[in-house]
Amino acid sequence: MKGNGSRSSFSWSRPADFMVSAGLGLGLLTLVKAGICPCTAFTGASLLLVILSVLLVGNRAFGALTMEREKKTLDCLRLTQWSAPQVLYYKLAPELHSLYRVLLVLGPSVLILGGLGDAGIARALGVILMAFLGGLASAVFGIFVSSMSDTTSQAYVAGRVGKSVWLLLTPVLDKLL
Repeated sequence: MKGNGSRSSFSWSRPADFMVSAGLGLGLLTLVKAGICPCTAFTGASLLLVILSVLLVGNRAFGALTMEREKKTLDCLRLTQWSAPQVLYYKLAPELHSLYRVLLVLGPSVLILGGLGDAGIARALGVILMAFLGGLASAVFGIFVSSMSDTTSQAYVAGRVGKSVWLLLTPVLDKLL
């Protein structure tokens, strides 16, 4: 955790992120040039963005607070100068960083394909917003499960089950409503 309150400026976290983003973008544009409809490529890229942002984000947060409790360092955190929201923010920071990386890698491809196809930039921005909110909900769910569980292993099991139920029931509820 950073205690000095400094904020780092935006930068690609690794050159590999930029290379993956450029590779995905060029690969999707190559598919469009090969004759695949941009709207089909947009749908695939959007689905990949939303699924990855929900599945990859929040997994480390399942044990964020329970590990502190098991190591007997939670009381030490309470004695620091940080408030409870600051502690939760710093526990969520790695998850938010993962979410930003997923959005930075796949977001430009979704925007480009949305602009090329019938979907438009507004729909592409809506997909990116939906992916951001889904990833944020996944990270907050991880912290919630961690705060309600007694042990780290219990938190991981409850978090995986909860995330699976969430991802499996969402399409079912969409069909019913």
